[in-house]
Order: sequence, then C-alpha cells, then structure tokens
Amino acid sequence: MVFLYILQSVKDKSYYIGITENIKDRLIKHNQGRVLSTKSKKPFILVRLEHYNSRSDAYKRERYLKSLKSRKVLEKLFMPSSSSSVQDARFSS
Repeated sequence: MVFLYILQSVKDKSYYIGITENIKDRLIKHNQGRVLSTKSKKPFILVRLEHYNSRSDAYKRERYLKSLKSRKVLEKLFMPSSSSSVQDARFSS
C-alpha cells in the first residue's frame, strides 16, 4: 500500500505533499530534518493521509494536488468548514 500525505509546518503553516510506503518512518525523517526540502520548516504535523493500491495512482494524486499551488485551495478541499483553522483539522482518510 502506498500513502499520499500532507504535512503542515508548525513553524510557518506551509504544506508539504509527498508519497511513501512507510508513513511513520517518513514523518520521523521530516521531523528530524533528514529531508532536505523540509529541513528548515520542521516540525510537522500530519494533516491528511490517503491510501492507494499503486504508486502510480498515488503519484497522479500528488501531481494534481501540487499543481493547485495554493494553500487556500488545499484548505478548501480538505477543511470541514471555512471557519475552522488548519490546526483544528487533524484528520485522515
């Protein structure tokens, strides 16, 4: 099983979207600063987790979400209501 995950930086509220087969290990690596692209923005919280049967399907979803290029669009897609803050929306699928 492959996971698509969305992390949010506690430091600056930015998002990171990625895919992995081992979500626990990946989250640890992000928070330990062992991922170059997110090292300066740690710590992170997991705000969304989606399960896929193939890496290809997960990759397609990742590319789509990254193409949105907007925090507001991501929040509209995944927030229960527009009045909630991102910190209150610790959800998974």
